[in-house]
Amino acid sequence: MVIGSFKTEGKRGDAIVELNWGKGPKPLFKVEGIRTVQQFCAHLAYMLRAMEDSRLEESGFYCLACIEPSIPVAAHLPLMAYYIGKAYGQTLRDRISQKSGHEVAYQCIIDNCYGKQLLLNIANISRTNLEKETEELYNDIECCLIYENRTQPLCNRNCVQSYSGSGRKINITNSGVCYPLKKECACKG
Repeated sequence: MVIGSFKTEGKRGDAIVELNWGKGPKPLFKVEGIRTVQQFCAHLAYMLRAMEDSRLEESGFYCLACIEPSIPVAAHLPLMAYYIGKAYGQTLRDRISQKSGHEVAYQCIIDNCYGKQLLLNIANISRTNLEKETEELYNDIECCLIYENRTQPLCNRNCVQSYSGSGRKINITNSGVCYPLKKECACKG
């Protein structure tokens, strides 16, 4: 569902998107005593069931980050994004905790974040210049977020070396507290 819209400029099919990241990353759990992706997904599912955030019941985007447990989340340093993903055609709550498609990335998080606090930030599309939110648009947004923040998401494998979207130009504005992601992301098809 497109809530607001931008005036269309540029080539037909180019996308202008605003993502609302809300109030910022929420602590999930300390990555400790977890050795397998199955255990990791079980912890995610448990924590996500307990989270009261209506945005989790929609499609959208997510960023998993890690921070030393002794540093308050509000300090914003040195927060590091480890994985950027999307949920299309299913809720964020369901997609984030699924093992399928996350095996390599979640093992990477286990290996790199062991002993650290895992944080989750979620976003939904708040405005776009396009008439419909399609799977292709979601793929392009995810790819552009990864590519534009490529010095961070250590556990993403696709879109790190280049923006391999559908061929459209895309401009993303991240509103709310999107830290540690960039406020503006632009990718050329």
